[in-house]
Amino acid sequence: MCITTESSKQANSDLTVAMDLNINTTDHLLPWEVFCANIRIPILPSSNAQRMAVRIVKECSAHLLAGVIVARSLRNAKYVSQWEHALVKLSSLHPSYDIGIFRGQSSVLHKAFINFIWHDLCKTQKYCLTSCLFISKFGKPENKLINYWISSRLVGAEEGKHNLIELVEHFALFQSEDTKPRHIQIPQDIYDILQLLDTQNPLFMKKSELGLVEPPKSEPWHSAIYIDLADNKLSELPFSPTCHELKVLKLHNNADLTKIPPHFFFKMPLLCILDLSYTSIRELPKSFFELEQLRELHMKSCECFMKLSSEVGKLKNLEKIDLDKTQIIYLPKEIQELTSLQSLTLCLYEYRGKKSKEYMSSTIIPSGVISKLRGLKHLSIDVNPDDERWEENLQVILPELLAHYPQLKKTLNKASAA
Repeated sequence: MCITTESSKQANSDLTVAMDLNINTTDHLLPWEVFCANIRIPILPSSNAQRMAVRIVKECSAHLLAGVIVARSLRNAKYVSQWEHALVKLSSLHPSYDIGIFRGQSSVLHKAFINFIWHDLCKTQKYCLTSCLFISKFGKPENKLINYWISSRLVGAEEGKHNLIELVEHFALFQSEDTKPRHIQIPQDIYDILQLLDTQNPLFMKKSELGLVEPPKSEPWHSAIYIDLADNKLSELPFSPTCHELKVLKLHNNADLTKIPPHFFFKMPLLCILDLSYTSIRELPKSFFELEQLRELHMKSCECFMKLSSEVGKLKNLEKIDLDKTQIIYLPKEIQELTSLQSLTLCLYEYRGKKSKEYMSSTIIPSGVISKLRGLKHLSIDVNPDDERWEENLQVILPELLAHYPQLKKTLNKASAA
C-alpha cells in the first residue's frame, strides 16, 4: 500500500487537531513536533501514515533523539510496510548484538541507534564515526575532521566528504550552523553508546602515555584499525598478533624497544602507517617487507638503526619515509623502485668503525636513484660534511638533484653570489 502525503500547511494543522489523544498532551506534543520536523513530509490526518507515526512516537517513549533517528530513516518511506518494519525494529535489539553490551539495559535509544544507524553503516562510516570518540567535546571544524580521517587512512577525500554528509543526515553527528567553519560534534547519548560498542570490539586502541611495560593482550588487537601504544615503557611486542583490519600502528617513544618479533607483521595486510620513531630498534624483521599497503614509515631518531634492507623495494605503495637522525650509512639502490614515494628524509651517518667490504664498496646515494623517484616532492638529506664519500658522491647525484628540483639551482647560485 502506498502512503499519500500533502505539502500544504493546512494538512499539518489538521493533523495536530486529529492527533491521537494519547499523543496530544503537554508531555508528548514536543516529541511529536520534533518527529514531524525531522521526517520532512506532512502526513495526512487519519491516514495509515498518521497511525504509524503516532505509534512510533509512543514507542520512542518521549526520547527525542530516538524519535529523530527513526524519523530521518523514514524520510523516503512510501509504503506502509516500511513504517511497520520501523516499529518492529524499535521493539527489539538487532540479533547481532548482545544486550550485555549495554549492561543489561536495552533502551529505545539503543535500539534506534543500533537498528536504524549503526547496523546500516558501511565499514568506513563506522570507522569515521567511532574516531569521533577521540575529538574534543567542543567538536572539530568539518574540514579538519575530514582531513583527520584522511590522514589516518580511514577514507579517501571524496569518501570522507560523503561519509560526513551521511552521518550528519542520520543524526549520528551534529553539524552546528552558527560557527564558521561549521563544527561537527557527536551527541552525548551517541557518544555513550559508541563507547560501549567500542569496549567490546575496540576499533581504536589508544593506550599512549600510560607507563605500560608490557603490550596489551593480543585479543583486542584483532578488531582494531588504529593502535596507539606510544610514550610507554615497552620492551617487547606480541609474537604475531592477528590484525587483519589494522591501518595505523604507533609505537614511537618506547625507548626500551630494541627488536620486533620476526613474524610480527605477517597478519597486518592493511597496515598503512607505522611509527617507530624514538625507539631503539636495530633492524626491521622480514615480515615488515610483506606490508604491501604500507604508505608511511616513520623512524626518526632510531639511533640504533644502521641499515635499510634492499627488500624495501618491495613496498611499492610507500609514499613517505622518515629516517632522520638514524645511523644508516647508505641508501640501497632498490629504493628507486618506490615510484609512489613523495617524501624522503635521510640522515646518513659516517661509519667510524672497521670499514667492511660493504662499506667500502657502497656510495651514500647510488647514481640514478633520485631521477627514478618521479613522484618525489620533498627530499631532505643530512650528512656529515667530513665524510670522505660525500664530496665524491655529490658530484654524481648533483645533476639528478638539479634536474629533479630546478629551484635548487637558483638557491645554489644565490649562495655562490653571496
